[in-house]
Amino acid sequence: MNFFNGENYRIYMYYPLPTTGKVEDENFDFFLDYDGRTYLGTVFSIKNMIYLMNKENEVFFYSQHSIFLFEISIDALKASIEKLIKNNEINLYLVLQSSS
Repeated sequence: MNFFNGENYRIYMYYPLPTTGKVEDENFDFFLDYDGRTYLGTVFSIKNMIYLMNKENEVFFYSQHSIFLFEISIDALKASIEKLIKNNEINLYLVLQSSS
């Protein structure tokens, strides 16, 4: 399991960040521990979203509880989580798994 700690949160995932350089691999699920709660989310790169739409010949892309990043990196994920925390928007983008 991979852990990444922020100032008042922890991100973890069961697999390492996708670093194959292949656009088809640029998505992953993660967990967030914040404020006594655990959330689940999915990250997609913008390129991966377009790849998936083209692969399925779709005109739209729908994914609940997701964050879209220009690039797949822990810094980009941490920045997005910190903004969601600052704006009190965690519940809009991630799904609550458990609370203590």
